[in-house]
Amino acid sequence: MADTPNSSHNWQQAVQAVREEDDPQKLAVLIAAAEGAIFLRFQELTASDTNEAEAMAQAVATLRSLQVKKLKFPVWEGDTGQHGGSS
Repeated sequence: MADTPNSSHNWQQAVQAVREEDDPQKLAVLIAAAEGAIFLRFQELTASDTNEAEAMAQAVATLRSLQVKKLKFPVWEGDTGQHGGSS
């Protein structure tokens, strides 16, 4: 699948919007949007896109951490909720 214009940056912008939001209701919506953007971009990646794939994995960990810390999501088994995300 070919990259759409700026598709590699869409997920990054979505994650940045999450980091800047404090309102829990808006945060939940933005996290869902960021997860979707990451998922779509991940489907576009090729084997040579390892740096971006690693950045996406870190972003997913940050989103998960924010879900636990700010939205009070339950901690998954083996998940500390401390994935390097900042509040």
